[in-house]
Amino acid sequence: IFFRVFAAPPLTMTSGNAMTTAALASLVAGTVAVVLLSASAPAPQASAAFLAPSAVGQTAVRSVGHVGAAPQYARQPTTAAHHVRYADSPGSAVLPGPQAQSQGPDAAWHTASGPALHFAGVVAAVVALAYAAGRFVVSPAPQPLQVQPVDVAAPWAMAAVSGLRVEPDADAVGKTLCSMVEAAAQKAIQERGHFTLAIPGGSILKMLAGLEGKSTIDWSKVTLAYVNHRAVPNHDDTATHFKAQPLFLSSWQYQGLNVITLTGTTDAEHEAVAYTNALTSLPDTVLPKNASGVPVFDMMLIGVGLDGHVGSLYPNSEAVKETQKLVIPVVKPTSSSITLSLPVMLASKQIVIASAGKSEKYPMGKAEGMLRALQAPETPDTFPACAFRGNAQWLLDEGAASLLSK
Repeated sequence: IFFRVFAAPPLTMTSGNAMTTAALASLVAGTVAVVLLSASAPAPQASAAFLAPSAVGQTAVRSVGHVGAAPQYARQPTTAAHHVRYADSPGSAVLPGPQAQSQGPDAAWHTASGPALHFAGVVAAVVALAYAAGRFVVSPAPQPLQVQPVDVAAPWAMAAVSGLRVEPDADAVGKTLCSMVEAAAQKAIQERGHFTLAIPGGSILKMLAGLEGKSTIDWSKVTLAYVNHRAVPNHDDTATHFKAQPLFLSSWQYQGLNVITLTGTTDAEHEAVAYTNALTSLPDTVLPKNASGVPVFDMMLIGVGLDGHVGSLYPNSEAVKETQKLVIPVVKPTSSSITLSLPVMLASKQIVIASAGKSEKYPMGKAEGMLRALQAPETPDTFPACAFRGNAQWLLDEGAASLLSK
């Protein structure tokens, strides 16, 4: 009963509070079991003690876990197969009566089974305690990574810009982005049988809607992850996962897309560990790792904020400097989130930064942001997006590129 109630297989993708409660209950119950079993241990008996009626009575009480004085039991006429039942418990287990005392081995087995069951109970309780202790860990902490640190104070301003492409407007940028995703997917599937894609939120979600129902990609061979995501339930209207559903995600999932989602809690620390474990548990045939153990996505799509943030890596934050974690919790008083670290973003085979159009959030567009990202004297610490100079393809509309020098 103890094992069935307290030592059930660990749950996956659940909150830390539930797991801790279950582990505490299991530890307390295991401790009580050990104490009770130890307290109820029968005193050592002589080798012939099983012949004494008092010893039989004591063993009978302990064999069924009866608490208090030994119940009176009625003796029945002697037969070769005679057994005695408790008078106050007609349906209880039977124990050998006086006639069975002369049977020797049979009576000895019944009497000796008390200490044997006690020993087995202690072993079971100790094993359960050890098992319960392991359930305190909701998700195993990821091992530290041995990666090359990103020098956030390096003179990135002089780094070359590769792959700058300017389109007439936001619609043209969206169509080009969809074409790039489709080409990258076809290439990866043809070469290794699978395609991994990481996407952010924001305006890029609307751009990807151009692939909904029109793509020739085999989505059953695609795994999708999020560059960053708020620590909220997946059905929350602020969740990127929720916003993407009507635009394209439902269609892709219907066609077999595998999505790495959050567990749906508001605990950013827990979500970062769980997301790290979800990524690292994927086989190399799906998501390869480099020599440092960093996942290598086939394609990483990244948006840039006017302040230069990428994912949830904001200027002058500790998260920008993080080089030992794959996924970082970003805790804020109002809205916490998780984000891929800069080394993970930079490790991707193909990085595309798209910026186009104006929005409620950016009524003047992102021309100033693109200037700082590509040509101003910035560092990743002061303007994180500039870390991608020379590492990404920059896809802008004319408005976003309007302040760039020719």
